[in-house]
Parts: sequence; structure tokens; C-alpha cells
Amino acid sequence: MRDLKVDGIVVGQYLGSDDQDEDLAAAHALLKAKGMKPPPLVVTMLGQANAFAFVANATYLELKDRGPGKPIVAAPFVVNAALSVELYLKTLHVAAAGASAWEHKLLELFDALPEARRDELSAETRLLASQHGEGPQVRFRDLLTMLNDAFVKWRYVYEQARSGTIHLQQTILVMHACRDVCTRVVHPK
Repeated sequence: MRDLKVDGIVVGQYLGSDDQDEDLAAAHALLKAKGMKPPPLVVTMLGQANAFAFVANATYLELKDRGPGKPIVAAPFVVNAALSVELYLKTLHVAAAGASAWEHKLLELFDALPEARRDELSAETRLLASQHGEGPQVRFRDLLTMLNDAFVKWRYVYEQARSGTIHLQQTILVMHACRDVCTRVVHPK
């Protein structure tokens, strides 16, 4: 038996299997039987974005504490960070329009957001800048340029002649700003 949690609270149990699709169907059936609905898409998307950001942050700690015999984890950091930002931006698209693009280029995702949301991301970046070693003049879109196609390029970084420079603290700043804005949009107080 597997516990089914909603917002961290066990709401029931279902018979688990080795098939994720079967487990998902069983979890949905349990929710339906209890008169509950699966979480909205934006909540699920935010959770997935947070999960990739969590892995990127854990990898960042390994980068800082690199010693002899430890693998170089720069590429996994960049891939997970860029994917988290992509999912955050797509979450904002779904929140605004109910749909998202099949796009990996972060600048295109950002530029397609409503102006008010772009402004909110920019303001959040300036607000958090000092925590990440940046001044108040920092621009979200400029930082996003650095990560624009990092997910695609860094997945197979060994195949690239040049992968582009990624600044760790600036990347974390972008993730931080995206997470904070998405959290406010998805879970307004």
C-alpha cells in the first residue's frame, strides 16, 4: 500500500504497482472516491519546477564543496537549473493563458509572457539581487540571456565545442526570482 498525500497530508492509501501510469490512475480514483480533485495543472507544474530547482541547488552545494575524487557536476547543475526556469516560465504561461508553448528557449518564453508578469519577474530580481552578489541595476532578461538555450546545450556538453559561460550565483538568482513569482501566482494569499 502507498500513501497518497495532498499538500503533505496523507488522505488515503492505494495499492501501488511498478507501473507509474497505474499508480497515477489509482491515486486519481482514490481522490475521486473521496470527492477530491487532482491538483490544478499550475500546482503540478510549480511542484515539478521546484523539484528541478531543488536538485540544481543540491548540485550547486556539491560544486562548492568539490574535492579530489568527486565528479564535476557543473553540467547537471546547469541542466537542472535551466529546466527549472523553463518550467517556472511555462507555469506562468499556463496561469496567464491556460496553455504553454513547447519551447526550450527561455527568452522566447519570457518575451511571450504578459508585460505585467515580465515586470514582476524583473522587480523580483532587483529585490533579491543583493542576496546573490548583484547590484540593483541587474536585469532579469539579461540574466536569462545567459541561460537561454542552456538546457539544450548543456545536456550533451561533451558534444559542444563551446557551451557558453554560466555564472552560478546569477543562475540561482534567476531560479529564486522565478520561484517566488510563481509561488505568489499559483498560491495567492
